[in-house]
Amino acid sequence: MKRIAFNAFAHAALLALLCAHAAGQTGVQQPPPPPPSPQPAVNVGTITDSAYVNEYFGLRLMIPEGWNVYDAQGRQMVLERGRKMITSSDKSVQAGLDAAASRTVNLLTVTKLPQDQSGMMNAVFACGAEPLAGSSVKTGEDYLAAMKKLLPYAQVAYQVEEDIGSENINGQDFGVLTLKVEGPVGTVRQKYYAVAKRDYALFCISTYTNEGDRLLMTKAMSSISFR
Repeated sequence: MKRIAFNAFAHAALLALLCAHAAGQTGVQQPPPPPPSPQPAVNVGTITDSAYVNEYFGLRLMIPEGWNVYDAQGRQMVLERGRKMITSSDKSVQAGLDAAASRTVNLLTVTKLPQDQSGMMNAVFACGAEPLAGSSVKTGEDYLAAMKKLLPYAQVAYQVEEDIGSENINGQDFGVLTLKVEGPVGTVRQKYYAVAKRDYALFCISTYTNEGDRLLMTKAMSSISFR
């Protein structure tokens, strides 16, 4: 279990799934919400050199140069790993968790190490989107507050390092949250950014173990713009 707990890739997978189930959460003991209304197809975007562009959200950002881009199969693996790392004995909650992966789009996953490698020296930057139809979530802060309600169901002991706040990046307000997991072999940190766009919660997650990687992913987020 400790080996899994300190695998940076697995952390990103887990919290991608936590984010994926956040929009429907108004209390984890409640039955799952009705299925969301049909949504327009979200394209996963394109990468040219180090520029990621998503026309659906009008989004552009620069990923860390030389990092490894996951293909569709790899992005799906992120959600599948996350599915196995958060569970509940409450059948209604579990049903919601299972449904989350199917309605959430993993838009982008890039890692410092190649896709077939992982471990404490890895770093992960991932973005995804979940439809907000039928939920009370209006802002990125709302979305992260809903996500926090799922932390007790995680198989690793996350701690809130910096609680939910707001950051303005190039004129756009994002909800932000930083979590960490500490253990005998080191500390893994994750910073979450979320914003409501086109009836979706659009989120990005930075997973890192050192200051250098944190700065690279902060630079990626600071390059983000919407047209």
